[in-house]
Amino acid sequence: MSPVATARVPRWLDAASLLALFAALLAATWRRWPDALVDVWRNLYIPWRLSEGALLYVDVTDWYGPLPSLINGAAFSRFGPGLDVLVAVNVAVALGCLFTLRDVLRRVGDAASAWVGSAVFVLVFCFGQYSQLGNYNFMTPYVVQATWGFLGVLLTLDGVLANATQDSARGWLLAGAGLAVAWLSKAETLLAAAVVVLAWCALRRRLPALRFGVGFAAVGAPVALLLMAEGGVGYGLRAFNQVIAFTLSPDVRATLATVPIFSTDLGTNAPLDNALSHLGAGGLLLTVVALLALAPRAWARSRPVTGLLGLALGLAVVGLTDWLRIGRALLLPTLGLAGLSTLLSLRGKEKWVPLSLFSLTAAAMLARMALNVRVFHYGFTMAVLATMVAVHLLVFEAPRWRLAAGALPSPGLVGAAAVLVLAGSARLTWHSLQVHATKTVAVGHGRDAITAFPPEQQRHPAQVNEMLAAVEKYAPDAKTLVAFPDSAAVSYLSRRPSPIPEFEFNPVSLGFSGVDGVLERLTAHPPDVVLVGSYDLRSHGAPFFGATDESGRALAVWVRANYVTVASGPPGPFSVSGHLWNLLARRPVKEPPP
Repeated sequence: MSPVATARVPRWLDAASLLALFAALLAATWRRWPDALVDVWRNLYIPWRLSEGALLYVDVTDWYGPLPSLINGAAFSRFGPGLDVLVAVNVAVALGCLFTLRDVLRRVGDAASAWVGSAVFVLVFCFGQYSQLGNYNFMTPYVVQATWGFLGVLLTLDGVLANATQDSARGWLLAGAGLAVAWLSKAETLLAAAVVVLAWCALRRRLPALRFGVGFAAVGAPVALLLMAEGGVGYGLRAFNQVIAFTLSPDVRATLATVPIFSTDLGTNAPLDNALSHLGAGGLLLTVVALLALAPRAWARSRPVTGLLGLALGLAVVGLTDWLRIGRALLLPTLGLAGLSTLLSLRGKEKWVPLSLFSLTAAAMLARMALNVRVFHYGFTMAVLATMVAVHLLVFEAPRWRLAAGALPSPGLVGAAAVLVLAGSARLTWHSLQVHATKTVAVGHGRDAITAFPPEQQRHPAQVNEMLAAVEKYAPDAKTLVAFPDSAAVSYLSRRPSPIPEFEFNPVSLGFSGVDGVLERLTAHPPDVVLVGSYDLRSHGAPFFGATDESGRALAVWVRANYVTVASGPPGPFSVSGHLWNLLARRPVKEPPP
C-alpha cells in the first residue's frame, strides 16, 4: 500500500465521499428501481407471508437460502410489510458490500485504487437500470439472496485476505461468518466463497478451523435453531441446506438443461462467437493497461508528443467504448490475473497471494455467465469483482510495473487511469438515469408505491394497475388469488395470498415444482379468484402461459373448467384469450337433480 496515497486523504473523508455519492444516487432513483410485474415482488411476497405465520419452503415456495427471507420477514413483523422496509434492509446490505469491498481493494491495492473501485461499484452496480427490465440493482434485486450472498463472498474474501500477511483471529471469524451468509443465500455465491477458502488452504496448507468454525456458527447456529423451532429438526436441517439441496435436485438440473434462458446466460448458445468477442475485448483492455505501463518511458523521451497521444487515446477510449458492453472485456484479464498470480503464489512469491485469492474469487463469481459476461442483468453482482480486477490493473498495477518493487507510482498515471475508469462509469450512470427519468406511471400506493414506465414503453405497469382495480371491483370479498404466470405482484399488492405454496408459474418455476404437483395442490385448495395475464415467455422456452405442456397447459385447462371470466382487459399478445388479462371467479356448484 502506498503511504503517500493513504496519507493524502483521511479515511473518514474517503468514506464520506462514497456515502455522499451513494445518497445522491439513492435520491435520484428513489422508487424507480423495480419492474412493475416480475421478480422483485417475490422479495415482498415471501416475507409478508412469513410475517403472517407461513412456514418457509412449506407454506410458501422459495428456491434459495433462508437467511435473507427470515430477516426480511422479521422486519415485516416488526415494522409492517412495505417496500420501504425492504429497501431499508437492502440499503444496509449495499453499504455493507460497499465498505467491505473498499477494505478488500485496500488489501490488494492502495487507498486510491480502493476509492476508485468503490466509486465504480456505486456508480455502475448499486442503482443501475440499463434496459426495460428493472430488478438488477442493490435496492430491489431480482432475488435478495443475490445481494446477501455477494456480501457473504466479500466478507469471506476480506477475512481471508486479512490473514495473507499476518495471522488474524478477527479475519478468520469474519471469513467463517461470510461463508455462512453465502451458504444461506445462493449457489453461485456459495461457490465463490468456498473457492476463496479452498484456495487459501491450497496456497498455505492450513486453516484455523476453530476460529473459522466459530465465525460460521455465529451466523449459522441462530438460523438453524430458529428453523428447527419453527418446523422441527428435520425441517430445520433441510431448510438450512436449501441452497445445496436445490442445486442438486434432478428437477432443477433437468430444467436448467432445457430452458434456453440458461444457455443464453452462460453464453453457450453461441460459444465460439462469444469466446472470440471476449478475447478481442479483453485483449483491447490489456492493451490499454500495457500502454499505461509503458507511457512513462515514452513521456521521458518526447513529452509533448506523448502527452498529446495519451490525451487522444484517453478521449478515444472514453468516447468510442460501448460501456454497456464493457463486461466482454472482463473475462480475459480476470482469468489471466487469476492464473498468473496463483502460479507465482505456488512458487513461493508471498506478495502475490492476496492478488491470487482476489482474482480467483472474481473468476468464480463469473461461473454463471462464463461466456456472456456483462455488467448489467445478473452482472450487477456477478461481474462486480471482475470489474474490480480491471480497475486494479489500470489504477494500481500498471503505474507500478515500470518501477522496482515497492516504489511509488506515478501520480499522473494513476490520475489518468482513474479519470478513464470514472468517466466510463459516469456514462453508464447517465444512461441509467435517463432510463429512470422516463418512468411516470404510479404502481401500488403508500409504502409500496413505485414509479414505472408509461404504456408506450412497457405495458406491465398499466396491466398491474388494471388487474388490481378489477380484483377490487369484481371480487372484493376474495380472500385468495392466483395470477398466472406470476402471482407475486398482484397477490402482495392486493394482500390476497396464493392458497398453495407456489406463486410463480412460468416454465422455469413449473419445471422446478412439477406441473402435476402444482395442479394437484390447486385442485385441493382452489383460489377464490384467478388472473391470467399476457406475458412473453419466449426466453423461458414457451410463447406464453398455457401454450405448451411446459408452460402450464394443464393448468390453463383446469382454470377454464373450474372458473368463469368476470372481467377482461384490452386485447393483447402472448395470451390464451387474446387479452392482456382475464379475471376469473369460481363456477357455481351445480346442485344434483332431485
